[in-house]
This record gives sequence, C-alpha cells and structure tokens, in this order.
Amino acid sequence: MSALAGDKGGEKNKSFIHNATDTFHELFLLFLGIIVSGGLLYSLFEHQPVLKGFWWACVTAFTVGYGDVVPVTLAGRILGILLMSLTVFVIVPLITARIAAKMIVNDDAWTDEEQNRLMTCIDRINAYLDEKESHRKTVDSGKVVLTKNKEKPKMGGKPSKGTPADKRLKGNRPIQMTPPKAVKPKKSK
Repeated sequence: MSALAGDKGGEKNKSFIHNATDTFHELFLLFLGIIVSGGLLYSLFEHQPVLKGFWWACVTAFTVGYGDVVPVTLAGRILGILLMSLTVFVIVPLITARIAAKMIVNDDAWTDEEQNRLMTCIDRINAYLDEKESHRKTVDSGKVVLTKNKEKPKMGGKPSKGTPADKRLKGNRPIQMTPPKAVKPKKSK
C-alpha cells in the first residue's frame, strides 16, 4: 500500500504529501496556499491587481471558468494549466481519500497482538487435531510399534532403516493389535 492510501506502516513510511495533509486542517492550508500562490503569480504574469488574481485563481481552481478574467501571456496560461491540474489531480483526490478513510475505519479490526494470539491458538488446535488423527489411524490400522523411552508409536510395521529411532528400536517387532469385539449385554430374566 502506498502512504497515500492510508497504510499504518509508521511515521517513517509515510510520504511527504501524506504528512503534509494528514488532517483536513492541513489539507485546507495546502489548498489555500495553492490559491494564494496562483493568485499572486497570475497578478505578476498578467500585470493585474492582486484581488483580480485571487478571483482568477479561485474560479480556475474550482473549475468554474466564468471567462471574465483569462490569462493572456504564455506564463499565465501555463499557470492556469498547473492550477487546474493540481486541484483536479491532487487536492480533490486527497479530500476524497481523507473522507473515505474516516468512513471506512473499522473499530473492530484485529490488532497485531490479537492476530498473533489467534494464530497461536490455531496452531495448538491443529497440533491437537493432528495428534488425534494419528491416534485414530493407529487404532484403525490395528498395528502399533512399541517404542522405548515413551516415544510416539510408529504406524504400519517396521521403522525405516537408517534413522536414530532404528537404533533404539533394534529388535522390536510390530505387535498386531485388534480392536476389542463388541460385547452384547446379557438379558436378565
């Protein structure tokens, strides 16, 4: 995610634009600075009064375009293009993003600590289920390999050769175990 999209990567990862427009107050000041700069530069380039420059900057920035005040010089026209572009492609999206971020905030979102605790619990549950599945398969197959030192039973007969367990189990053979037969209850007379 980019810093403009509102990621929570910390202050170090935030861009200059994000830091400069973190609140609506800062965003308004940025917009006001663009309008004032545009008005002053228009007055300078077009040799017009400052108030007329501010009027032109507001009309241009809000994309109203009355047409009563228009730039004549090349510098004034380039300034108009920049002012319209900044407003449409920077200021408006920043305002929209800030409004959306305020609306989308999920107060019930999981914190990192809660996610880590949840993952630990899921890992424990998976380990428990794996143990139960292993036990079920051992009982279902009817074969159990007895081991020394209270090791987990090995399933299916002889252990594979070449493992440390082979050395400890040398001479042990699998014992065939069958599940007990169901006993029918006796009827009393």
